[in-house]
Amino acid sequence: MRKDIDRVNEFEVRFELQGKDFNPDDISALVNIKPTSIQNGQPGKYSTSHWILSSGIQKGTVVDIGAAAESLIDQLKVAELKIIDLLNKYQLKSYLEIEVRLAPHIFSTNYEKLDDVRITFEPEQLRFLTAVNTILNVDIEYD
Repeated sequence: MRKDIDRVNEFEVRFELQGKDFNPDDISALVNIKPTSIQNGQPGKYSTSHWILSSGIQKGTVVDIGAAAESLIDQLKVAELKIIDLLNKYQLKSYLEIEVRLAPHIFSTNYEKLDDVRITFEPEQLRFLTAVNTILNVDIEYD
């Protein structure tokens, strides 16, 4: 294996609720989940607010999107009905954002690729994402 390349892959999975004229802090209180971050829009103007729950940036040669998504979805499933009500009440959209930044390919001496990208969703995860009308965005970048 080449020792001159020490970069690793990075990835993040985020569940986001987006909309106009809502206070993300209200969402946190109603679903009883502390978000990773929030962004407040300007009330009355065309500006979008965001309520975000993130896996955090993870690094490694294995990119396991399914495991990171499972962790987020497990936190959110307990508030599924409340999330559905909030989507309707505030006309919100829900997104599952997946960002992957792949490092330069690393090969072993016999030229086998050592990186592994796994994007797997279990039926229960897909059921939840469908129930809360989630749009899936996948962004894969190569260095």
